[in-house]
Amino acid sequence: MTDQSGPFSPGTDGGAELVTLCQLIESSYGISIIDVRSLGGELDTNVWIRDSLDREYTIKTSRCSDPAEIRWQYPVLEHLRQRLDGIGVPTLIPTMDGDWDIVAQPGPSLEVIRLANWVPGQVIGSHPMPPERLLKDWGLLAANTVLALSDFESTEAPSTHYWDVRESLNAIESCLGFVEDQPNLRAVERLVGRAAEAVHTFALLPQQIVHQDLNDFNVIIDGESPNARITGLLDVGDTLMAPRLSELVVASAYSMLRQPEPLLALEFVVEGYSNVLPVPDDERALVRLLAPLRLCVNAVTWTKRAAIDGTEYGQRRMAATWPTIHTLAESMR
Repeated sequence: MTDQSGPFSPGTDGGAELVTLCQLIESSYGISIIDVRSLGGELDTNVWIRDSLDREYTIKTSRCSDPAEIRWQYPVLEHLRQRLDGIGVPTLIPTMDGDWDIVAQPGPSLEVIRLANWVPGQVIGSHPMPPERLLKDWGLLAANTVLALSDFESTEAPSTHYWDVRESLNAIESCLGFVEDQPNLRAVERLVGRAAEAVHTFALLPQQIVHQDLNDFNVIIDGESPNARITGLLDVGDTLMAPRLSELVVASAYSMLRQPEPLLALEFVVEGYSNVLPVPDDERALVRLLAPLRLCVNAVTWTKRAAIDGTEYGQRRMAATWPTIHTLAESMR
């Protein structure tokens, strides 16, 4: 996934702020950075680096009012690293002083900065059309992630947040006013009308700590060849206590992108999941309703954010989403 080569120097890919960040990392971790590239991110700042020993890392910076808002994620990453066999997870590297992060205050809010091992490969969203085998593996990853976190206990993980599947209707309602394209608006309204009752049923299902964000930018594969396989999992920022079926809903939603038959792709993911954790017929029906709803949340959210302060990351996140929403809405006619 790295595009740059050559030594890092002031002014490279990000300006003075990136230079200052890299200098802080060098002094805190005792490494020498020779290559750097800024990455996208919804709320956090993510930077890929390579050091003089040819080791690759990710620098992740989060703004917050209290480091505890971020630090609860660290044991989640470690728990997944220990239990997801054969799946790379970006686990943290301690500073030379033995700390898991650096806290800075460049402005009114704090910045929590940490260094993690780089998970090599490409996001599955870079694949033009993941085949059946890869889709089933996506479902398998969702099931194994549920199992990996089934014994994880946390009193600090959020009980809900904006991307909580249970909050889908509220999230969509808060953004619909920014959807000016009438065909887009009608497609969302059709899918919302079909799934509204399912949200309430879903909220009553058994709960546990779930990753809840196996989207196409967080699942890593080892290439685009016919034999590509899933090798990594990123970003536990959306982890929360929620219905364990959330894992399958989110994975199924993003699996439908770039697919000529979105619902068939969904079924492949469900099949892969059910090979490990059987899915009763009533829960399968919920997935078929809630996965399209998740795509609606994605599309209207990034439409709103684009209208307010559009970013390249946001444009990429919804580029394939609207066409899939239209296909799903048309299938209801």
